[in-house]
Amino acid sequence: MWNFQYIEHTADLGIKIEADNIEELMIGALYVMFENLVELSKLEEQKVNKIKVKGKTKEELLFNLLKKALEDFYINGIVFKRVKKIKIKSEVLKLKFYAGIIDDNSPKDIFKHEIKNVTYHNLKIEKKDNRWTTFLIFDI
Repeated sequence: MWNFQYIEHTADLGIKIEADNIEELMIGALYVMFENLVELSKLEEQKVNKIKVKGKTKEELLFNLLKKALEDFYINGIVFKRVKKIKIKSEVLKLKFYAGIIDDNSPKDIFKHEIKNVTYHNLKIEKKDNRWTTFLIFDI
């Protein structure tokens, strides 16, 4: 299980996420990003989507996952709703998830914030006392 809290940041959106394992940490980060982009409850699950990213560190995997998901959102209207399967092996993260789609039929009041980018600023993943923690900063 994961949880999050907002942290004060001068001009950007700062979030602290904690989870029981690294997979849940990645899922929590993805969910929180999309929860800040759109009103998730207003979108139905429409399809299963896949993301595959590579990274030499856990931080690179998380950063690349969020960047790819944000890119898919802005280019194709794909919105993460919930995870179907996540697998992290060595330097590869594979994710299958249930997605909503934003299109011309989507409610006009669905959008919350514009997230311009995921930043690498102070991105660190730590494990302490069997809990995983990360701090994320989104450029809004």
